[in-house]
This record gives sequence, structure tokens and C-alpha cells, in this order.
Amino acid sequence: MSPSGRNAASRQPLALAADERGRVCEVPGRAAAVRVGARIRRLDANELIPLPPGAGLLLMPGRRALGFRRGADVPDLLDGQAVAAFVPPGHLVTSLAAGRAGDDAPLLPLHTYAAVAWWRGRLQVAARRVDSDPRHDPDRFDPERVRRAVERGLRRFGGNRLMVHHGRNCALRYACPNARNLFLRRWEAPAAVSAECNTACLGCISHQPASGPPSAQPRLDFVPEAGEIVELGLWHLERAPAAMLSFGQGCEGEPLCRAGLIAEAVNAIRKRCQRGTIHLNSNGTLPQALERCIDAGLDSLRVSLPAARREYFSAYRQQVGPGLETVRQSLRLARRRGLFVSLNLLAFPGVSDDPREVEALEQLLDECRPDMIQWRNLNIDPDFYLEHLARHGLSAATQPLGMLALLERLHRRYPRLRQGSFNPPLGKRQTTPE
Repeated sequence: MSPSGRNAASRQPLALAADERGRVCEVPGRAAAVRVGARIRRLDANELIPLPPGAGLLLMPGRRALGFRRGADVPDLLDGQAVAAFVPPGHLVTSLAAGRAGDDAPLLPLHTYAAVAWWRGRLQVAARRVDSDPRHDPDRFDPERVRRAVERGLRRFGGNRLMVHHGRNCALRYACPNARNLFLRRWEAPAAVSAECNTACLGCISHQPASGPPSAQPRLDFVPEAGEIVELGLWHLERAPAAMLSFGQGCEGEPLCRAGLIAEAVNAIRKRCQRGTIHLNSNGTLPQALERCIDAGLDSLRVSLPAARREYFSAYRQQVGPGLETVRQSLRLARRRGLFVSLNLLAFPGVSDDPREVEALEQLLDECRPDMIQWRNLNIDPDFYLEHLARHGLSAATQPLGMLALLERLHRRYPRLRQGSFNPPLGKRQTTPE
């Protein structure tokens, strides 16, 4: 799918639309429209970057494309289907694609639907790269090299169910970067442990009700033994550069539901290997279980946060599981115990940059003092999410700050707070043994 290339000298980013065969073209004379929360506005060219490697276009079925005539305040319905873009990891979406949904519009799959336009002779997307670490860049993964690496690993560890899961399912079927890096023996590697979860996140990529969108990938369907985790962990941590072993993957629920198993495995690993970083991705709602893992030797923690305002947090978690104060307790605990602490902020333009949300976020940052914000684009159908918020009496901002302004504001107010997308390895344990 690629536009025709006409109007390369246009003075404004042009809207895109797809015909019934899925062919995408720019729409002459119509400025690109974007969505920020529930508001539709013109796309600001200052938001745009060329579509990066690993990005691509997404069609939005059941949704008509929108575009602005010169001088108009209200967008026109265009002939053709609305078009969005997805961006690779490390990029933050600043505005969402705009489209007018019909009555029979289907629920969209779990992607981020970034605004995209034809500008200065090429496709450009409303996004910014926020992490320069190349470990998830598409050009770092040659499919044939990955396949051979998985085959080698499974010949050696074919009796280890966790290795088989991360090889056959995660690395080869779902192209998980961490799983591929496990078999390439570098950087961050996964160790999934739990099919259980104690909450019900609206945009969960591994578990959805029958009425929801298809899960992006299935969850782990067994409980690994501690020995399987230890075998995987030692193989990786003992030799991989910038080695990190991470619990809490996209193919599982909440890892702290298996805190005893994690603690047993971490304790056994640390008795034999002090190298590398042992990390946990969590929803932050089980502080006592977290402390057990810290006692065993956990080095770093990342806690996912859909919103810093209690009502929005609770709505996204669908009122299931402990609340925001418990998450704050976990963050304070991890900070007190000396872990590297990250917030995994699930960004949605119009909600994340709502001035009230920003104020609540800054209060949380002041109180809990994390080391890093890891930006993640919320993968969800925008209409579905906003309708869900509305059912709880909540809404997006009418005058948001803008995602770029939010980034700059946090940089100014918290100059020592790292902003990015990926779990950083901790340098204290990166020396390769003799």
C-alpha cells in the first residue's frame, strides 16, 4: 500500500484514504485530520516524522476517512476507508488516526492507531522516537538467523518447557523481541511464569473476553518448574552482553501470582551467578509478594500504569484487583529497597496529556521517585476505550497539553528522570566472568 506520490509540494499534510481493494492514496485538497481523545483537529506538521523502518499502515474497517478543506473547522467525510499507522517499539504516538465509524463498524484489533499523512513526498506519522536503544529495531532480527538460533537452543534444551515455549511460540510465531534475543544470546531475555492475573486490564494483549478483540498472543498454559527457569536464566546471564532476565511478559498474566516460584528461581540463580540484571514487569498490586522477590535478589522493577488518576486507573482495570494506593505502596517499597524503578506509562493522546492527569502524574512522581518513565502506546480501539470511559462517567480532555509538550514538561521538571521505552540493564553486574 503506497500513495501515488502526487501533490508532493502540498503546503499541508494530506489526508489518506483506502479504496475497496485496500489501495491507499492521498486525497488532494484535504488536510489530514487527527484524533486527540474525542476531538478531531487538523494534523500539525510539527508532529510528523517519516514512517520509520518497521512501521506500516493499518486499515480501519467500518470507518470513513476524514479531511479538512482549506479554512474549514469541521472535517469532510472522504470517499474511502480511514487509514492509520503502527510504529515500532521505542516510538511514542502523539496523535491518533481520525475516522468516522459507521453503525456496523467492527471492534478494532489491539494496535495503536497512529495518525498518518502524505507530506513532503512521503508517508509520515505523528510520533517521536523516545528511546535510541536499538535492541528492538527490526533490522536487528534476521529471520533466518533467529530460526537457526532457536533450533540450536532447542536441540540443547528441548526438555525445558519454558525454552520450548519462548522458542516455538514467542520467538518464531509471535516475533517477540525478547524471546528472539534469548536465543541470539544477547540483551534482555524473558522468563514467563504465570497464566494467572489478579486484575482485568481493558487492553490486555493475552486475555480478552469473548466480546472483546482477539488477544494478540495466548498466555503460557503451564507452570514452569524452578529448575527450568534457573537453566534458562543461567544460560543467558552467564554470557549475554548487557544481560537481563525479565519476569512478566506479554504471554502471561501477573508474575507475582507466582512469587514463590520466582523467589526460588532467583535465589538459586544468584547462588551461582552474580552477573546481569534480574528484572520484574508487574501491575504493582502485590507488594508483599514483591518484597519476597526482592529478598531473593531482584534488581529492578517496572510497574504498568494506565493512569495516575484513581478513577481512570480503576476504569481501565475494570474495578478488578487492588487499587492505585497499593501500586504506590509497591513503588515506594521498591525504591526504599534500592531497586531501579520504572513506570510503564500507557499513553493515549487526550487522556495522558490531560492537564488533570499530568498534575496527578507529577504528584505520583514526587511521592514515589521512580528512576525512569517507559512510554508505551496503549494498544486499543480508540472508540472502544472512550466509550468505556464514558460508561464510568469519565472523558478525555477538551484542551490537552499535547504529547510533545508533556514530554518537554517532564524533562524540564524532572531532569534526572530517564525517559525511554526499554528496561535498562544495570551496569554493576555486566562483567563477563573469566
